[in-house]
Amino acid sequence: MNICSVLYFSFLFKKVFLPIFISKEWIEFYTVPGFDVMNSLNLIPLIRMNTSDIRNFVLNIILFIPTGFIYYYFSQSKSKTILYIFMTSVIIEIAQFIGNYTFQFMWRITDINDVIVNVLGGLIGLSIIHILISTKLFKRKVLSYKK
Repeated sequence: MNICSVLYFSFLFKKVFLPIFISKEWIEFYTVPGFDVMNSLNLIPLIRMNTSDIRNFVLNIILFIPTGFIYYYFSQSKSKTILYIFMTSVIIEIAQFIGNYTFQFMWRITDINDVIVNVLGGLIGLSIIHILISTKLFKRKVLSYKK
């Protein structure tokens, strides 16, 4: 499970933060004239939505389902798992905002909707692992393996 966790969080990091455009050409390409970092921030849920947002919602949910598995596996606590999922999502969004502020161009959008759907994905993962735990085979082979 440890190797799977490292692989998953490496994949998550890649999808959330990379590429980081450092070359002058990329920065000039992505620079928005009159850029204001506040334009990359959405704190009002479920507004400014279009059809691509539905796709992003589904992908974010799928991306965060493993966090429910992984955090529960290591914490064995529903409340800690939910807190860790929430904190992971918030930290990602804060880091994206700091990246926009630092680079002064539209690197990523900081969006409350992402926090909502990321937590939803993590909760789905937590629910799935609880359903799987209810079967004796899963409990015996996976959770007892940790000890």
